[in-house]
Amino acid sequence: MAHSSLKQSKLFCGTNDALAKIKFPLKPGAGLLYPSRSATTLADLPPNEKPEQLVIIDGTWSQARTMLRDLTQLKSLPHYKLVPTQPGKYRIRLEPTDTSLSTVEAAVQALKEVEPDTQGPNDLLLAFDQMVQRQLDHPRVGREHYSEGPKSGSSLNIPRRLLANEDSIVVAYGETGYRAGNKPTNGTAKPGSSSLFQIDSRRLPLFWVAQRLGSSESIIDRKFARALVPQVRLTDTFLNHLELSPSHFDSPVSVERFREDWRSFIRDGDTVAVYSSGSIRLLENVQADFESCLSLKSINFDPSPQRRTLSRFIEENNLPCETLDPYYGRAGRRLANAVALVKYLRRIANAS
Repeated sequence: MAHSSLKQSKLFCGTNDALAKIKFPLKPGAGLLYPSRSATTLADLPPNEKPEQLVIIDGTWSQARTMLRDLTQLKSLPHYKLVPTQPGKYRIRLEPTDTSLSTVEAAVQALKEVEPDTQGPNDLLLAFDQMVQRQLDHPRVGREHYSEGPKSGSSLNIPRRLLANEDSIVVAYGETGYRAGNKPTNGTAKPGSSSLFQIDSRRLPLFWVAQRLGSSESIIDRKFARALVPQVRLTDTFLNHLELSPSHFDSPVSVERFREDWRSFIRDGDTVAVYSSGSIRLLENVQADFESCLSLKSINFDPSPQRRTLSRFIEENNLPCETLDPYYGRAGRRLANAVALVKYLRRIANAS
C-alpha cells in the first residue's frame, strides 16, 4: 500500500540472501527507520539534519532484526525512530506494545516529519483504516486476535507489559528547565502556558522522580528522586511553577551521575511507564533511556468524548492516590496520578 501510494518509493522483496545481492539506490543522506538504542528521534531533528531518504523494513520484528544483521548495506546507515502519539490502528493483529505501528502507519508518520509539506499522507491512512475494517467485518474473523481482544487485557488497548509482575513496573515523571540565554518572562502569562518559560529545545531533565510498584521491598528502596544541576539559576517564579523550593536543589547531581544512578535503579526485565512520551525524550537526551518504555497517554483509558486531564480522571473516578513522602512538588503529584492510573489499569485488566 505504501509503495503504491508514494511516487518516489522503491520496493525490494525477497529472502535475505536475495536482498543481499541487490545494490540499493541509497543516497548520501539515507537513513534506516529502526528503533535501536542509538536511533535518533526524527521529530527532534531540525530540517537541515533530517535524512534525505529513508529505508523502511517490512516484516516481523524477528525478520527485521535478521535483515539488519544480514544486509551489509543497511549496517552503515544511521538509525532513526518515531515517537507515536497514539496507538496504532492495525487492529487485525495483537500489538506487542501500546504504541506499535504497522509499516504503513510508520511510513506515513515518518513522511510527515521528514516532508511536512507533502500533501495527502492521511489519504493513505484512510485507505489503511478501510482495509482493516473490511477484514474485521468479515464473519469468519475471530475477535480474540485483535489488539482490542481479551488477550490484551481489555478493550482499552492495555499493553501486556503493564500487566507483568508489579515488582518489574516502574512509573516515572520528569521536569525540564530552561537553558542559559533564555530568560523567563515577567510571569504575567498564564501558568503552564508555553510563553511563561523558554524550555530547552533539547529538553534536559531537571527534576526526576520514579516509583516501583512492587511491595517486596521497603518504600525507600522503591523510590527514586534526583535533582539535576540547573543550567541557569532557578528563579522563584520558576520554582513556584514546579511547586518546589530551593532546598530541593541543595545537592543536585550531574547528568552523568543521574544516568548512572538511574541505570542502577532500573533492573533487567523492568518496564518504565510514563504518562507522555515527553518524559521518554528527557531520558533519551541524556542517554539514560530504557529499552522497555511505554506511554500511558496512548492508552484509551478515558471513555469520555472530551478527553479529561489525568488529574481530573483520577478525581472523578475516585482512584486512590498517595503522594510521595517527602514532598516532591508538581513532579511528585503527577507521579502519584500516574501510579494511580497504572494500578487502575492493572485492576480492570485482571478483572476482565
